[in-house]
Amino acid sequence: MKEVSLNISSQTTMWKAWIGFNAILSLGLMLFGVLYGYLAIFQFQVLLQDRPLQLVGATFLVSLVVLWKRYTFYLPVVVFAISLALYVVGYAIAVA
Repeated sequence: MKEVSLNISSQTTMWKAWIGFNAILSLGLMLFGVLYGYLAIFQFQVLLQDRPLQLVGATFLVSLVVLWKRYTFYLPVVVFAISLALYVVGYAIAVA
């Protein structure tokens, strides 16, 4: 993987693309977790009253479940499906 070029540029190898993909994905997941975790803990009323924030969170989690089910292995699908279920249950409890 360190030697194979992707024909994007002479500096890009399969290894660099793989590391970059994983780093970008990890940063996105951490940003989502930190942002929505902060809102849920410290600014819950903002999260509860802002419909676009609720929809973005749900859409993000649904997208993760669909993409990981289609392109990867079993465990991440289970983790993201549990996250989605907890998100929906939390919303239902807060609204009730």
